[in-house]
Amino acid sequence: MLLDLAFKEKSLNFDGQLNKILEVICEISGFETALLSIMDYEKNRVIRVASYGLEEEVFNNLKNQQVNIENVLPLFSKRFEVEGVYFIPEGSISLDEEGVYVFDDYYTDFNYENSWNLKDLLLVPLIDENSRIVGYISFDKPISGRRPVSNELKLLKFLSWFVVQFLRKTPYAKYLISKSEVNMTTYPEFVRLCDSIINENDEASVAFLDIDDFDKINIKKGPEFAEHVSNFITEYFKDIKNVYFYKLNGENFVFFMPNTNKLRALTVFGKFEESLKGKFEDISTSIGVAYKEPGQNKSFFELLREAKEALLVAKKSGGGRTMIK
Repeated sequence: MLLDLAFKEKSLNFDGQLNKILEVICEISGFETALLSIMDYEKNRVIRVASYGLEEEVFNNLKNQQVNIENVLPLFSKRFEVEGVYFIPEGSISLDEEGVYVFDDYYTDFNYENSWNLKDLLLVPLIDENSRIVGYISFDKPISGRRPVSNELKLLKFLSWFVVQFLRKTPYAKYLISKSEVNMTTYPEFVRLCDSIINENDEASVAFLDIDDFDKINIKKGPEFAEHVSNFITEYFKDIKNVYFYKLNGENFVFFMPNTNKLRALTVFGKFEESLKGKFEDISTSIGVAYKEPGQNKSFFELLREAKEALLVAKKSGGGRTMIK
């Protein structure tokens, strides 16, 4: 069931599917409640995105809390780490009451060793491919009434991988993959990231760039020069705000610009062409741009197809220009 939820089952109700994934993980691991949070490093906040075992009112209150990342990071101290999971025993650290929820209805009057205490915390980090903590799942109310042992912690760490893989296919992917890391992902992951962001934006632009006569440049000036041109494009765009791009190969780049209208897109590429000419006088690019207007329901694939059509028009008209569809 977990495999189907994380990889096969398709639904636009991502939050509902996340809740179901947490439910299955709790059934496997023996916990009654779980809370999934994501780190929004850009805005320095913790976002509560899904839960299991919480009343709707309680979860909504947690979602509305303003929790800063620096208030949570002390919980991920090395001294609390066991098997890649963080267990914080009650009384071992001063907790920020605004950032931690205590399950006060949990019965803890157990009379055996290693019993779970009311304010024990168990946090399973969600780790991206660069070993960065991008979120975490907080588990509580173990059915056994005991604190978890090593094998149980290993199991929770393994199960968290399924959550990360599913999140990469949802609108929350933008918190897992930073702009600087886009080209370290696979192309399908880049497409999923763009598709998840595009649904949250009223307008967006997608572009396809082709370096004109790239094969001739390779033959005439050598592959090192051609690579230099390609790298210049990468370096130019990597710091441009609100522009995601993926280098398909030496001569082709795909661009995604959320919340970007036609004028803004043309301005961005106009400035780029000026810089390119300033660096390489005899090198030009052809660019096709597609635009999603407010109210339109277009996917990233649809916009990419339109951008390729606009690129074809630019190439047929002699190249060295930007065409918008």
